[in-house]
Amino acid sequence: MGPTTAGGHFKWLVGILAVIWLIWFFMGGAESGRTGGPFIKPPAPLDTGEIYGPDGTIATPPTPVNWKKTETQYFSIMIPLEWHFVKIFSNNLYLGQLTDGTTNLFFQYGVFANTLGDGTDPHTMVRNETIDGKNAIIVVPRDKNGTTTGVYFPNLSNGNKLLITGINLTREQEIDAVTMFRSIRFE
Repeated sequence: MGPTTAGGHFKWLVGILAVIWLIWFFMGGAESGRTGGPFIKPPAPLDTGEIYGPDGTIATPPTPVNWKKTETQYFSIMIPLEWHFVKIFSNNLYLGQLTDGTTNLFFQYGVFANTLGDGTDPHTMVRNETIDGKNAIIVVPRDKNGTTTGVYFPNLSNGNKLLITGINLTREQEIDAVTMFRSIRFE
């Protein structure tokens, strides 16, 4: 029969804890849960939100096959087939627009290009990435009060910067925009 005294209950408790500790110890102890990175990717549109393996690698999803490469004066970008590039005249900056007629992404390239802000907006998610070997900052709305989806390259050749932004995009448009941002290649 089982223990009937408080001392007997205590001995059983200590015994059970000792068995649990031994199992934990032989399964790797504290080191068994270390992976070198988080287990969950950020949610869309920054990433897929899926769980990934212990090596900490995150693969960038491929650009959809039905997209086309568009060349600007300073960079190329993959865009959906129905989108096109429009150059906008400016004296101090290289300006342009990527559009499908309803959704618009505007860009500025040059020494005087604007930034995406200081990253303190609570309605915006910010992610630092490397795109084509360059430091990039991607922002997307965190909630319905966030409005800007964009990418900013602060350190390009000769002090130039690149800013591409879209305002009030739908979630699907945000995902497409971030996919476009990640396809940028500097010539």
